[in-house]
Amino acid sequence: MWTQCDLLGPPNPDTDAEPVIALWTGHAAQGYGFGTISFLNSSYDEIYQVTLGCKEQKFVTVFEPMESLKGRTSDEFHLGLDTSFYYQHDVRFESQTPERVTLGVHNNYNTNFTGATALTTGPILGALQGSKQVTLSGRMWDADEPVCAQSQGSYQVIGNGHVLQDHGATPKIEEYDKNGRIVMRARFGYDNTMQTNRAYRYPWAGRPSTEPSVVAYPSSKSWKTTV
Repeated sequence: MWTQCDLLGPPNPDTDAEPVIALWTGHAAQGYGFGTISFLNSSYDEIYQVTLGCKEQKFVTVFEPMESLKGRTSDEFHLGLDTSFYYQHDVRFESQTPERVTLGVHNNYNTNFTGATALTTGPILGALQGSKQVTLSGRMWDADEPVCAQSQGSYQVIGNGHVLQDHGATPKIEEYDKNGRIVMRARFGYDNTMQTNRAYRYPWAGRPSTEPSVVAYPSSKSWKTTV
């Protein structure tokens, strides 16, 4: 059996603000269930990316540790300005070369574990393999209607280069273009009452099993619509 504690190791009292192993009781306190595996992805050279819903992000080969990028304190990578993340979701390989890995993230840094209010954003991180530096390439966030969500959320790169971001405990969905400009907002319910968990966008075509009761179509000779 594989346990997350095999990868995490014991907490460091000098760098860890709180224990990362015993959060609840039973198996969760022993490292078998505390973290949510929110994303699993394979890339070149049999490299697997496993994202845990804690502050850890593991790159493993057949579940043997290869590299670890932590969002608050990292032994292997040096975090640059505004690259910290916490309780992240949907970490995606956006591109990869032998020298650099680019990742898209839904950063839930506002979770209760951090102890401070923080914006929920979608940073794009570049991890350099040689220098082990992590830099911020961009960040998806709505400056006019910022969100500080406490949990959940998702990050999806759509085929046209846009990004769809959902904020979970704050029921708001946002779409950004390839330059990081917001092009769509969708909101419903009250914060922390109506929750979305995840939101994804895919092509869809309605195919009803019965004929419609009402039909509307535009006139070819005027601006009127006939119903």
